[in-house]
Amino acid sequence: CFVIDLVVEDGVCLGVLAIVNNKLHWIYAGATVIGSGGLGQVFECTSNPPIATGDGFAIAWRAGCKMMDMEFIQFHPTTLFIEDAPHFLISEAVRGEGGILLNSCGDMFMGKYHDMKELAPRDIVSRAILNEMQLTDSPCVYLDATHLTTEYIQKRFPTIYQTCIHYGVDISSTPIPVRSAAHFMMGGIQTNTEAETNIKGLFACGEAACTGVHGANRLASNSLLECLVFGTRAGNSAALYLNQVGNCRMPKKPVKNKKKSGFNVDFDVKSAQQLVRKSMWEFAGITRHANNLKHVMKMLDKMDATALSDDIEAFELQNMIDVARLIIQAALQRTESRGAHYRHDFPKEDDVTWKRHIDLQYKDN
Repeated sequence: CFVIDLVVEDGVCLGVLAIVNNKLHWIYAGATVIGSGGLGQVFECTSNPPIATGDGFAIAWRAGCKMMDMEFIQFHPTTLFIEDAPHFLISEAVRGEGGILLNSCGDMFMGKYHDMKELAPRDIVSRAILNEMQLTDSPCVYLDATHLTTEYIQKRFPTIYQTCIHYGVDISSTPIPVRSAAHFMMGGIQTNTEAETNIKGLFACGEAACTGVHGANRLASNSLLECLVFGTRAGNSAALYLNQVGNCRMPKKPVKNKKKSGFNVDFDVKSAQQLVRKSMWEFAGITRHANNLKHVMKMLDKMDATALSDDIEAFELQNMIDVARLIIQAALQRTESRGAHYRHDFPKEDDVTWKRHIDLQYKDN
């Protein structure tokens, strides 16, 4: 089952349009909850699973949901960088245990960027790693934890140790090749404290929602607490809403998906997905500049205009494009640097103008 769009009529969500066994179905519901996770696959390097193509964000936006803080994507500083290996997260706890970051020349570098060195905030460490990679023309840096004994590492970091061993790296004797990767979306579908969106009968929770609790730079593990609290509230709110409205109702008008999906038959969807991911990583990722953001937006606008077919991968691509455009739109609007959003052309915080949220909403012309 793959959801294409939400069914919304007169400001009320009545269910979803979905592909089930290669056929299009309307699945009606008195209350609908989006808990679809993140959008890391919009970027070339991500710790997120392959399904995290931003589908929940895209269908909510097309339905008319208010989207908030879409410019704030957190990049985890240290993920495993080995050919054919996933971007497995190397916990900050490794640096907490004294792990040192080295560039490809073997030099320590974090002291140049922050007094807290390896324990600086995630955005600062990620930018430092990116800069060192560029300065040394290297695809990664290295996290050295060889001062710890094998026994201690196996006990303290069993999963990290075994994963690295699987890919041929004994972290007790060899520095770990790492680079930053898209990890968590602070923004998303705007909700209130009860997980309600601006559309009646539609609720959101988890990474797909933007409750505002993470601000511009999430603290480690707070997303788990967010899921527990707002997942419960979303379920309770949906149940309460159902009790109030009674049975589901059918739409008055024929149901159609708001957006054409996919691309013409001659279009290579896989290549297009990779182009989106590579462009977003290079030009709208850890560091940003207006010229680069506008360049990617023009490319996305051209791809958006070619939508024609009904393949699920093409629907995913369309969702990636819609979400990428939201990220860029918000990033262009915020002419400052704050938290995980860093602009080379506006490197300072501007509390007078920008100590506020940016809301985006689809306008069906």
